[in-house]
Amino acid sequence: MAVWLATLLAISSVSATDDQLPLTVRMLARNLDSPELARRDAAEKSLLELGPAVLDHLPRVTARTSPEMKVRLERIRVALQRRAANEAVQPSLVTLTAKQKPIEEVLAEIEKQSGNRLVDFRARFGQVPRSKLIDLDVSEKPFWEVFDQVADAAGLAVYGYPGEANLLAYVNQTEQTLPRNGRACYVGPFRVEATEIAAMRQLRNINGGSLRLNIEIAWEPRITPISLQQSLNHIEAVGLEGETIPVEGRAGSLEAIPQRGSSAVSVNIPFVLPDRGTRRIASLTGKFTAMVPGRVEKFEFESPSDAEDALQRKGSVAVVLRRMRKNLEVYEARLSVRFDDAATALESHRGWVEDNSAYLIDGDGERIEPAAFEQTSRSANELGVAYVFPISELTDDHVLVYETPAAIIKRDFDYELKNIDLP
Repeated sequence: MAVWLATLLAISSVSATDDQLPLTVRMLARNLDSPELARRDAAEKSLLELGPAVLDHLPRVTARTSPEMKVRLERIRVALQRRAANEAVQPSLVTLTAKQKPIEEVLAEIEKQSGNRLVDFRARFGQVPRSKLIDLDVSEKPFWEVFDQVADAAGLAVYGYPGEANLLAYVNQTEQTLPRNGRACYVGPFRVEATEIAAMRQLRNINGGSLRLNIEIAWEPRITPISLQQSLNHIEAVGLEGETIPVEGRAGSLEAIPQRGSSAVSVNIPFVLPDRGTRRIASLTGKFTAMVPGRVEKFEFESPSDAEDALQRKGSVAVVLRRMRKNLEVYEARLSVRFDDAATALESHRGWVEDNSAYLIDGDGERIEPAAFEQTSRSANELGVAYVFPISELTDDHVLVYETPAAIIKRDFDYELKNIDLP
């Protein structure tokens, strides 16, 4: 027993990024079905300690999987998917020292460390890239803070509507562009900035008027939130003398749904118009709620033509292939996607599920994309979907693949913006 335990500990000490990880996971997973309770417990503990990277290498649950292994695998998946979702709402940290280093190399290193894809859009707008050499010395700084510092040094600005998901597009700053650094609040993977303020005073009503402040909430491109919600009750604003600037409609809430291909959303906050003696919002504190999808899991259905209510579960999500049948000259696949707790993520105005991937793999390994998509049903925690594939024959060599986030997490983020001049 002592020899076996020492071996297990040595195996589980392999880094989650090590090339030996797949072999390590297979060896540990095999012990989840050991006759000895101590081995089963130790193997489960070791897999959990390796972290979310093992999710790609855990064995599939099949009809031949023992009840004991099935229970432990599901328990491991739920715990690691939740951990992965929690990690997604933490800021990416960058450590980098550069002395007169080309901007392209600096951005490539930031991209590598953070997992955030940075794409040069200057050529698309007919802009000439400015060759810049950068000095930088940061240690475990949030991605947004580092990017803003580098962007200002290199004369770069963000283009907020690249038309593609999971990337941050940058262009050249113009002569009118103000620096990014020092203008925003960094909280988790988000960047919050006041971008516009407008006042309106009614001339026929002594108490008439309004003040509107627009804040932009951007996210690290490695994630795309499902929704961002700002409760007006969680906003407090004060002037230079400590005077309160009241929010209109405190019982209300503002929701922003990220649009496909965008990298930020705007929230317009209504205030009661202060008197003329208030010239600046000295401090604005707020709290917004972000609903963020967790790690994407892949569900593979072999011989889909034979499937009838074939169920696969991975952690907190279950996917059922109801059927895949020929309809004239195409094949239609109908699936149900069920979350243990979807919160409000499946409400009809949230279209993130449409971005989930579904495709066929044929016997030659070629990927076949669907020609059409349709939602067939919807409830609080379950969604029905149908995909049409432009193929004339479906063989046993085909595999239907569906990808979806395995967990959905809601998290509150507190922020503070300072020194916002009134118009």
